[in-house]
Order: sequence, then structure tokens, then C-alpha cells
Amino acid sequence: MDPASIRRDDPELYLDFGRAAICEAVSAAYEFWRSSASQCHGALVLTYRDTAPGAGWGLTDVAGRPKAPWWALARAARPVTILMTDEGMDGLRLEAVNDSESARALTLSVSAHTRSGVVAAEGHREITVPARGSVVVSADEMVGRFTDATHVHRFGARTFDAIRATLSDGTTGLVAESVHLVGGPMVPRQNDIGLAATADIDDAGRRHVEVSTRFAAQYVCLDMDGWLPQDNWFSLAPGTTRRIPLTPSGSGDKAPSGHVRALNAEARARIENR
Repeated sequence: MDPASIRRDDPELYLDFGRAAICEAVSAAYEFWRSSASQCHGALVLTYRDTAPGAGWGLTDVAGRPKAPWWALARAARPVTILMTDEGMDGLRLEAVNDSESARALTLSVSAHTRSGVVAAEGHREITVPARGSVVVSADEMVGRFTDATHVHRFGARTFDAIRATLSDGTTGLVAESVHLVGGPMVPRQNDIGLAATADIDDAGRRHVEVSTRFAAQYVCLDMDGWLPQDNWFSLAPGTTRRIPLTPSGSGDKAPSGHVRALNAEARARIENR
């Protein structure tokens, strides 16, 4: 895309594309460096916090609020996470990483979603990830057959719009989630992808927002007043929902308000309170 024309015609969209570009770079670099395929033993970020208002190199702004790449780095740096790498003709590589001091018994799940949200292929496997170690498997191994999940062989029309991988256990439930949008990093923009967001309170009194989408959603951003989501700038597979816990960034006594948007959608959705 031509940055100059986007900046001229839609300055807000230009800024979002710039944020997404940094997220792509952060995700690709840190996820590869952290994987067992790399010999990197660590990386430095310059800098943690902006030193002045406006555009800067920080992961947080001058007031300490997380910027877009903060979330990408946070997902890549979780102690227990799932890394997804497009290996070209070798398919989609999944790596469950465990940097804790003890082994973890987890359920690895993968699902391939069509444009309409239908799960056309899926697989589940019980794995034990050693302490300070990882388990590597391909998406096709999980499904049990050749799928051309990333559409690299191009034998026909593209079958899937997104591949979703999760790690979960019997105690905490969902531990990590990663979504690979097939055909990225530039997902075609649509007028409306069916985004919706509902804020609610669980039985323990904790607030959260449930974000859902009808079609694939790239870099979903929750823009809220008085509340900070515990994840942001993430992607959603078609027909899926994510629950995002909230922490107060102000007094915390007001119901969450704001909107949710995605990089590949013109329409935004208001955050409704249940």
C-alpha cells in the first residue's frame, strides 16, 4: 500500500497501519528468537518508555500506558505460550514453550476456520512440555492429514482464512492462544466483519470484555475509558470469541465504555454492558 495516500486520505488509519507494522516486526522477531530453531539467548528493547509526548521508540507512552507493540511482545514473552511460524512448503509450525521451573501437562488444540467461521479441520493432543523446554509439532500432524493450511501449494481456491492454536490445562483453563491469518500480513479490508464486544462481571466480581467476530479480524484494538484490557492488538479467527480481563486504570467505579475496531474493518463496534 502507498503510505502517502493513506496518510492523506485517512490519518487515523495511517497511524493504525503503522502500529500494526511494528507489531508484525516485534512478533516475527521475538517469536523466532524464542523458538528452538534459533540460537538467540535474549534480546534488548530500546526503549521501555517514551521520553516525550508523541511518536517515540517506547513500548509504553510517556504516561506509562502500553502501546500496540507492548501487547505483541507480551504475548511472545509469556512464560508458557504457543508460537506459530509459517515454514513455507513445510507448513505451519507450532511450538509449545514452557519457561517455568517444572514440566507442564497441557492440551494443545488447533482448528482451521473457513471464511464463514466453519471449523473445517481440527486436532487435539495431550502433551507434556518439559521445564525450560518446548514441544514442536506441525498443524498437519495435529489434524492428521495434509491440509495446505497456509495455502502455499495453491492447488485450488484457498480453503482456510485462519488457523487457531491454543494451550490449556485442567486448572486454569486457557493458558495461551495464537491466531495465524492465512494470506497475511495484509488482510483485505471490509466494511463490516461482524465485530461485537460485551462487558460483564464474573461471579468473583472481576470485569471482562468478550470480543467476537463473524469474519477474520486482524489486530483487534479495544479503546476504553477507565479500564485497561489485559490483552490488545490481537487477531481473531472467524466465528470465534475471546474473553479479555480488565483492570481499572482510573477510579474503576464506572462501567466500561468505548469501542472495538480491527485493522481490516471500516466499521467499529461499541462496547455494550450486560
